[in-house]
Amino acid sequence: MRIVALLAALVVVACGSPDRRAPGAAGAPATPSRSADQLALRVPRGGGVARVLAWPAGDSALWVSPVPVPPLRAVLAFDDEDGAFAAMDTSNHPVRIELRAGRVVPEKVRLAGARSADGWATFGISDKIVRRMTPAGESWSAAFDVAPSAVVPTPDGAVLIVVERTDGAHLYRARPPAPRIADSLTVADGQFGVATPLGDRLYLVTGDGLVGVRTRDLKASAAVGVGGTPRALAASPSGDRLFALTGDAHSLTVVDRYRDAIERTVPLPAEASGLRMDPLGRWLLVRAAKGDAVWVLALGTMALVATTTSVWREDLPAIATDGSVARVVGGDVVRWDPATQKELTRFVGGAADSWHLFSWNGFRAPTKEAEPVQFAASSADSALDSLRAPEPDPDGAARGVAPAALPVVSLPTTRGFIVSFAALLVAQAADSAASAINVGGEHARVVSTRQAGSTIYRVVLGPYASREEAVRVGRAARRDYWIIEGAP
Repeated sequence: MRIVALLAALVVVACGSPDRRAPGAAGAPATPSRSADQLALRVPRGGGVARVLAWPAGDSALWVSPVPVPPLRAVLAFDDEDGAFAAMDTSNHPVRIELRAGRVVPEKVRLAGARSADGWATFGISDKIVRRMTPAGESWSAAFDVAPSAVVPTPDGAVLIVVERTDGAHLYRARPPAPRIADSLTVADGQFGVATPLGDRLYLVTGDGLVGVRTRDLKASAAVGVGGTPRALAASPSGDRLFALTGDAHSLTVVDRYRDAIERTVPLPAEASGLRMDPLGRWLLVRAAKGDAVWVLALGTMALVATTTSVWREDLPAIATDGSVARVVGGDVVRWDPATQKELTRFVGGAADSWHLFSWNGFRAPTKEAEPVQFAASSADSALDSLRAPEPDPDGAARGVAPAALPVVSLPTTRGFIVSFAALLVAQAADSAASAINVGGEHARVVSTRQAGSTIYRVVLGPYASREEAVRVGRAARRDYWIIEGAP
């Protein structure tokens, strides 16, 4: 499993970095993948009933939470296997919103700096202890002499822990449920900066430079000088480029991760204070230090292509899979196209909600190949035959026009416990790993899912009727494993 991060890097190199492709001749949004439906989670900012809507169809709910959801600070990740969100409320308590099971599960423990790589396990800091929370109730923690400054979980189930002491940043790598620390590294005068979305690399800030660290073996690269301590950092989805606002922040510094060198500097219209990356690597949003201006950078051409306005919140502005930008305008949320600079859809009163845009095929109508499964305890105010509503006419979009009602599909949830051994980005590597795992005559198998725009190949055994049985199988395999509750 220690080869996962290397394989992640290799598949990016072999298949090409998605963020290096131009989003069209004129910077137009790329056509979204038809492998999953585009959805939006809406939760009242003061807490209340959560709804899942088709995006960009509108206000017809496909799923409604059976109980109120507390005010959310952030959605950390989505588990598309179980159809569940890992989130944090405004009091720093983890919250799990389970679409399949129709449950909202708040936790009592408070966690600082919480992160999740897969929506299943949530890592965070409680005083001087790093804790892992899972829906299966597994207990894992690691204690330190001082409070860690950051935790960075990776898609293969490992976690990197950053402890900042007077002599620099100390990095530790652990593999839950194993109790021991597997690797460690010290970077003099270092502070945590940012991690790549693939989880294969993180960057530490050292004075006026950046040091990249490979997460699979904690190997550090040479420092790259960027002319000052960055006030904001963002990594491209493939991790091949890093973007930094430094100095007077009137320009954007682009670092080539493979050469560990500055690739270019992009002038900005004025001082900037924040960065937000497109999950599919087409746009980068840059926040102006003064006012509500937002500049849009096309990553394919590295050119500033549009200027708009939006209140900058934890959730918005956000970039959807179709390339549009959801931004806050007054009390509304507006879906806007950076390429044409036209308003596409307006959600009147939408600014009163927290938004999270995501992709999932769990609401699709059942096919002949798949038996229908019933969702638990969830109601909706309409139903759907297909989530793929026609694209609204940009010139004909009207304020507050409600879309046609969509019918509700009930899909099944398969309960039970899965033993997961690996999460890889290369199908052949997953097949090879699966062929080597045999417990009681049962060979592991490979299941594929989509996460953050990438196909993940999981090596699993099960399902099993009880967690105890799944743990017994995992131990018998004599490999690192973790338990997933629900369908693989």
